[in-house]
Amino acid sequence: MWILAFITGAAAQTVSPLPANLSEAEVDAEHAISGCKVVRDCGLDANQLGAAFLIRAAAAAVLRGELDLQSVANGMYLADGTYRAWKAIIPDADEVSPEEWVVKWDGAPEPVTLTAPPPPETSTTDTTDTTVRKAPQNATFAISAGVTPVFNDPFLAEVPFRITAEVAANDWVVLELAGGGVPFTKVSPLTQQIINENQVTPDVSRMTWHVHGAMRVNPLVGTLGAHTVRLGAYVGLGAVGTKDDLRFSQAVGNPAAEETEVQAHPAAVVGLLAEVGGNHLRFRARLHSQTHVETYESTVLEMKSAMMFGPEVAWAF
Repeated sequence: MWILAFITGAAAQTVSPLPANLSEAEVDAEHAISGCKVVRDCGLDANQLGAAFLIRAAAAAVLRGELDLQSVANGMYLADGTYRAWKAIIPDADEVSPEEWVVKWDGAPEPVTLTAPPPPETSTTDTTDTTVRKAPQNATFAISAGVTPVFNDPFLAEVPFRITAEVAANDWVVLELAGGGVPFTKVSPLTQQIINENQVTPDVSRMTWHVHGAMRVNPLVGTLGAHTVRLGAYVGLGAVGTKDDLRFSQAVGNPAAEETEVQAHPAAVVGLLAEVGGNHLRFRARLHSQTHVETYESTVLEMKSAMMFGPEVAWAF
């Protein structure tokens, strides 16, 4: 090959003249450059490859009047001596950097292959984007606290508090366990009027504690800005403790009334819950119905249903 005749390892500083048949030399230079671009061990050293780049640049300038500054930059980098000898017919390319593969080729130990990495293997794994459809969340635990005043008892004003612990298998199904007490009760003015003016003795039964377990289903789950909104309904079973107010019932000293003054009753609960919040802090409004049957004066059975409504604050983790 003509390039091997240009520069030899024994005379690294001796530069051959420009080939007489520049067209043929350009073709050989293209083959040499292409071969060295594929593998490092292409049979040429840096001076020889640099001369090939300069032959290509010289052919472009002499034969076609074109400026191939990239080839000049590559040749200057690899064979600066040859470039200086041919500088009269090769344009200056000081402002152009050599190609990255040329720099790597010059510094790579033999026989490193410079080919691009092979294409990735075809995978049979399904890579379908699953972010389009929201997947159910993992199990989430939450604790909430709030008050739910009773609004349908004409004889008493009662404000129960409740603490609820719950676990959510996903956004739509929740199991909850709740309980609390009734720190505030007050006899209503209607009760005072009935007793004092009408001489009637109503059954005044105060709720003292309550517990229940329920399953809640959230059929409506959406977003409001950055917050999640859930609307759900629940049903469950529980128990409630009561204490009869014998003074207002005018039953103090009545053995039958005193025997059933303090009681615990099984109860059925149903309710609605609206919730809005983020991943942790959530605000709720609860409408709760609690139904039980209690015994008055040991013989009289009376069904009572307490309707409650109030706010709660929850923390999920």
